[in-house]
Amino acid sequence: MNKAKYLEDVRLGLLNEIKYQPILEEKFGKLKDLGRYSVLDFEGDDCYIELKCYNKSNKNYKYTMIAQNKINKADQVTKDVYFVCVYEEGIFYWKYDKNFELIKKKTGRKDRGIYEEKDYCLLPMNLLRKL
Repeated sequence: MNKAKYLEDVRLGLLNEIKYQPILEEKFGKLKDLGRYSVLDFEGDDCYIELKCYNKSNKNYKYTMIAQNKINKADQVTKDVYFVCVYEEGIFYWKYDKNFELIKKKTGRKDRGIYEEKDYCLLPMNLLRKL
């Protein structure tokens, strides 16, 4: 794995959490950052939030991917879970629905020098709502 690329991805993720936390708090109330090694990014009084930021448009995609471990965590907690995605077009969210059947797929990325494969769930883009 390209360690420099991995560390840059981690750095950008942490910076995005700092950048978007105040915006998310306008919608979801005061949020606590759960830290780098937590499965979900933020916790509020009534919810958890997972934040994904993409440096691309969402217009060419039918689905957005959510890692299976994040869905597993959403199934375990008692508060609502919101998956928030930032695209060039803006900030979008989906309130997790345990009864909605997501498409499961094993896929990955190869931009860090090796193929990193894991289990994902595919969420139809039309379910995302603008924040």
